[in-house]
Amino acid sequence: MDGVLQIRLWGVRGNSAPFQASTEFGNHTTCIEVGVDGFPSVLVDMGSGAVPAARDFLARGVRQFEIFQTHLHMDHLLGLFSFAPLYSAECGVRWHAARPDLEPTVKALMAPPLHPVPFEALAARVGFEVMPSQGVRELPELGMTVSWAPVAHPQGCTAYRFDSGSSAVVVATDVELGAVSVHPGLERLLREPYPAGLALMDGTYTDEELSRHAGWGHSSWTQARDFSARCGVGRMMVMHHHPARTDEELEELVSAAEPVRWAREGGMVRLSGNHTAW
Repeated sequence: MDGVLQIRLWGVRGNSAPFQASTEFGNHTTCIEVGVDGFPSVLVDMGSGAVPAARDFLARGVRQFEIFQTHLHMDHLLGLFSFAPLYSAECGVRWHAARPDLEPTVKALMAPPLHPVPFEALAARVGFEVMPSQGVRELPELGMTVSWAPVAHPQGCTAYRFDSGSSAVVVATDVELGAVSVHPGLERLLREPYPAGLALMDGTYTDEELSRHAGWGHSSWTQARDFSARCGVGRMMVMHHHPARTDEELEELVSAAEPVRWAREGGMVRLSGNHTAW
């Protein structure tokens, strides 16, 4: 397998909902599209960004949806209720997650009184795959390999790495880098078998905010920058933006953080080896 990875950012906010209107960085919660030229794409997480992602996929003729779920906190499942493919008999939706509670959680959320349409009444063909806590898998039908490992976050979270040829992107949406002294799983994903060309990393807080949020499961953007740099990553992009952060405040952080990139909803990245095109 040797292709150009294409990454599209459908949602880059963190927590349950944004509290500021944003035209520059977006309001949708986590949903990342990863694909290889000439192959179907996958989605990482069912945040509210999955709703516009699904509309775009359907317009492209996609009818089989592959979702890699990082964890089950609500900001990463907000798109579930309005995910159009679930209501279409033409579509198949398959979730992959290192969590045995994925299927019962989805079914519980899509049941009265929380949702008017029970899971059993959905028109789509829906399947769930419980993966081991860490591993590597070839996905020839998608033109890439996926690797995954647990990271430090309350109730657990999974980071993913997608490889095609000499190109690799790591998605680590929710991780508290200061919670433990070593992160062997995340380091492996970032370093092996070669340093990732791009890492999408949790940078919810500033360093000044960290002391007030110990144990909340998130990192500062400087922690993410330094950690990815130590692992030899080509480029790091900050995501999971604080829900109360205004566009103006985020722009100030962007100015202070050069050459670190900051994820913006709707953004696209093409990754070939260690070369990134924004």
